[in-house]
Parts: sequence; structure tokens; C-alpha cells
Amino acid sequence: MDSITTNLVKYSAPDDPALTINTGNFDIITQTLNECSIEDAVFNAENDSPLFEFTRKNQSTPCDSEKIVKVKLVSFNSNAFNCSNLDIEKNLVGIELEDSQGNSLNEEYSAEITPKKGVPCPNSCKVQEIDGPCVCDDLSDFDIKNQLQVLVANSRIGEIANLDALKDWEFYKSFIFYILVAIVLITLLSAILILTKAKKWCVVE
Repeated sequence: MDSITTNLVKYSAPDDPALTINTGNFDIITQTLNECSIEDAVFNAENDSPLFEFTRKNQSTPCDSEKIVKVKLVSFNSNAFNCSNLDIEKNLVGIELEDSQGNSLNEEYSAEITPKKGVPCPNSCKVQEIDGPCVCDDLSDFDIKNQLQVLVANSRIGEIANLDALKDWEFYKSFIFYILVAIVLITLLSAILILTKAKKWCVVE
């Protein structure tokens, strides 16, 4: 995911329109701006994604219109691997702000994130008013790679390969178990009949 966003923003010029990719389980926004224009920008991928706005923490000095800020935003559906909750909640977000050399600028900015109504704020952000934006003073927790790891860690994918759960399976109470046994027995019986009783058939020989 990080390589995708890096390649998307790599060849964008300052103040080019934002490039957006929308899918059911994640949205991506990339754009190259300067230090002044980023504070006037509102990033919105639509499609259930939150709105993003950024502010420089150090307002004691004027912004530098020559300083490049590359914006990479990803909104993950936190229920992507949750079969018991099919609601789309794209509140697991990845934020990476970088200079022209690829150095992180996350520490220099705070963010206001406005999720879709009814969707909770991302972790490490706070709500100042009801239905208001989530205020995120520390962007260090929003590394895209880490957020993807959180998504997988919170999923139930591990249960697919949970062989220990088989020892607690009361198979004798399962109707499908007896169907499978019947299929296996019929297959074995057919093989025995073909290899013994039908040995003299030309088609077998």
C-alpha cells in the first residue's frame, strides 16, 4: 500500500488536482502541494471516507510557498475482515506528509478528520464537539504500514487456519459430516468393485 501511494504521488506536480482511488475496503488520496496551500485544502475521497484538513503546528513563522508537501492518505474499512459486522467504517486512516526528499513531515502538522456520520473517530484523536471533526494533534500513529498491520491484526483471518479448534468440533452432531462420510464410502466401494469384479472388462484392461 505504501509503494502504491508513493508511486502515485511521485510524478505529481505542485497544486495538481488530487488523485483519488476508491474501493469498497479502502480509499487513497495523493497530492503534491506547497506549505501554504496545504492549509487551505480539504481532502475528500467521498465513498464513505472521512474529510482531512491539516494545520501547521508552528504558526509563529509564515508558510513557505517554495516548500513542497507530498500528501498520501489512505482510509481503510476497519470491518474489512469482520464477517460479523458488514458496516463500512473507514475510520482506520493512514497519513503520510513528506517533503520533496521523502522525509516525514507528520510531526509538523496536526489534522482534523471528519468521518461519515455515525463512524467513530480514529484512535488517538479526540472530539471537541458532537458531530464535529476529530482533532488529531499527533500524526505519528498514522503510518500507512502500521495501520495496515492493525487492520490485519484486528481481523479474524487467523481463525481460518486455527487447527486447534477442530479438536472441540462435535462432528457427530454435524449433518454434513455424515454426507462426507457417505461420499467417501461410495467412492471406495466403487473403486473396489471396478478393480475386482470388473477386472475382465476390456475397458478396464
